[in-house]
Amino acid sequence: SLTMTRNIVVQSTSSAGIRIAPRAGGGGDSDKIKVYTDLLSALRDKLAKQVPPVDENQKDLFCKTCLSVQHATAARDAADKSRNNIPDDDKNNKAVDEAQKALDLALDINVGAAKAILNGLDLDNAIDVSDLTQCCILIHGTPEGIGAFANRGPDKAALIDGLLKDADFARDVLLAGGAKAGKYGEAMEIYTEIKKSSTVIDDHDILQRLALGTALEHAKPMAEFDTPDIMVDPVKRYTHYEEAYLTGELDVTFPDRTVWECRMITNCDAPNEQLGWGRSMCRNYRPDEML
Repeated sequence: SLTMTRNIVVQSTSSAGIRIAPRAGGGGDSDKIKVYTDLLSALRDKLAKQVPPVDENQKDLFCKTCLSVQHATAARDAADKSRNNIPDDDKNNKAVDEAQKALDLALDINVGAAKAILNGLDLDNAIDVSDLTQCCILIHGTPEGIGAFANRGPDKAALIDGLLKDADFARDVLLAGGAKAGKYGEAMEIYTEIKKSSTVIDDHDILQRLALGTALEHAKPMAEFDTPDIMVDPVKRYTHYEEAYLTGELDVTFPDRTVWECRMITNCDAPNEQLGWGRSMCRNYRPDEML
């Protein structure tokens, strides 16, 4: 929302107006962390000047409705926890239902307060997309996390640099949910490795979305069936689905999946062999559902 954007960006006291990311290079951890800390501060200050003014009464109402949503969510979670401790209890079931209704109402009021602010504002022309995407990525990934990754070498810094300077690509990344656990460097590293491993990815839009979704979702390593010593290989996971797509094993609607949906496809913690087995068994036992 607009108010949330203002709350994010107005915290800066820097007066610099840096637009592009720093050039890749070496340096110690503290140097890179400082570079991204200063960049984030400058971006916040610059964006704060771009956001149109907000009526204080509307802003106050929106903030209050946000708190109401937080409180209602906590109440719903507490009721749900009590029900889990005593299953099949009518009193607890009713408490959960009432708490959920209260949360739904709080969300409706919150959305209404946000719309009252947003209606009539031309945010697309007011805010620089490049500044905004860089700011969002640095907030989510943190200057400390991104700086530490970039300091591991010029090649690592170049991955961060390339992401921050490509506003359109950065926007796609953010709209797909961002990198898991804010690990943007690791996500770009996986994405680069996937693109190098495939000879056909540039010929299919869906495979490009699949590669990005897989990289974002597996930026934080995923264990196979929660076994800490066996991790899902994101490149092999992408290759598994690329081959399944090219051989016609996947649903006919697969080419229409978004980057967000693709990350939900490849985030299973089962081994690739079992994923293939599952598709094969479904075709054998329920061909009416699969073909």
